[in-house]
Amino acid sequence: MDLRNLVEIRRREMSWPRLIMSSALLLFSALLVIAPFLEPPGTVNFGENGAVNTLEHARNISGMQNPVSRLIYTFGDWECHQHASRSFFLNGNQMPVCARCTGIFVSIGIFAFLLVFFRIKMPFWMIVALIVPLALDGGIQLITSYESTNLLRLITGTLAGLATVVGFNTIIED
Repeated sequence: MDLRNLVEIRRREMSWPRLIMSSALLLFSALLVIAPFLEPPGTVNFGENGAVNTLEHARNISGMQNPVSRLIYTFGDWECHQHASRSFFLNGNQMPVCARCTGIFVSIGIFAFLLVFFRIKMPFWMIVALIVPLALDGGIQLITSYESTNLLRLITGTLAGLATVVGFNTIIED
């Protein structure tokens, strides 16, 4: 099976609306990585308690010095469980989202930006196949005592982010 026959990649004319939207996503992705550097080293660690769609770390976040990092960490508090053991640390500070969410959000920003200049089209089954590793890793971890690594979480999140962008792009273009 030749991958070049399955995935179509070709240059496209730049579109200003795509550039503006994808630049915003890329900026947001960059801010996820920059936010830990906006606070003093070693001051952000949310521990192991946290849940999605709640603001349980709001008190800690409200005490942050930088308004940009407060905004990004608030997004992370709502969108991610923010367990320290499942997160990367930069500048001695926990990142705003866990390793898997970092892979998802950063890859969405990067691939959305690349799709301004390139058309990437792949079959539906391949888009689904890119999400399967995340589903397996997270699902097995949920129902067994298996504990994934942050590197594996980052990789599966990145693949799912790619699938999200390519899948969404395929839907809006077809």
